[in-house]
Amino acid sequence: MKEVANKMYSKKDFSGAASKYSAILDQFSQSISPLFLRVIRCNRAACLIELGRYKDAVPDLQEVLLVEDASREGQAVTYKAHFRLARCFCELGKYADAVQQIERYRELIGGQPKLEETSLYTKILNGLIPKEQTKIQQANERTTVSSYPGSNGQNLRQVRYEIRVFNVETPIVKYDMVPMTLCTSHPPEIQTKMFLASLVKKYHNELLKSHKWYCWNCPARAVGLVHTPASYLHLPEAQVIDFTQPVCVNGGLCENAARAMMDEEMRAVAARGKVV
Repeated sequence: MKEVANKMYSKKDFSGAASKYSAILDQFSQSISPLFLRVIRCNRAACLIELGRYKDAVPDLQEVLLVEDASREGQAVTYKAHFRLARCFCELGKYADAVQQIERYRELIGGQPKLEETSLYTKILNGLIPKEQTKIQQANERTTVSSYPGSNGQNLRQVRYEIRVFNVETPIVKYDMVPMTLCTSHPPEIQTKMFLASLVKKYHNELLKSHKWYCWNCPARAVGLVHTPASYLHLPEAQVIDFTQPVCVNGGLCENAARAMMDEEMRAVAARGKVV
């Protein structure tokens, strides 16, 4: 029956496949192995996602993740469940939950992100950023001079945004505002990532058009920029340092190499316990 359901799914008969998977669960859930049960639930969730029934898919995926399985097959199901759950939460507008799932997926799977993952992560951030920008804009509208550093304001403070472009000696510096709640030694993780993403997005196009950039990894003209922002909002002078690499093709080999290099560098920095 599973093979029939799989074939229906491959032929894009998602409704029929979901019904077959449901029949397996109804008839055999008490007699099949835990791994097989997880596979069927995860597959049914995939069908429901394709049908746009994201809310219905969530319980199946959460059930899958309740069971730990260290086997190779079990881990593969876990990876899929985290990714599909991230997609569901994204489509349902639960972006903070989506971030947690996609980052757990990335932590488990390792390696270079594939296009599908990058696209989903971008979609999640694009959902988060407008909400965060609205909060910042509303805070700005309430802000007076007393909210700047050295005053008694508690809403916002100034942040130095330093953009260090690869192979460019002089950094580019911008100044913006950051919520005071993020300027602590242990700031809320999701809100901090949202702020960093919004800051990068705000200045990205201006930076890209400001210079005739060339790819960091080859002689070709650059058409995009890879950003790796590091938060130092807890310092006396709040700052964000954005390590930026021009790339010749968005999503191409040079971009992948840029991300791999920065991932390795950031891990090395964390291991040394000091900033770059």
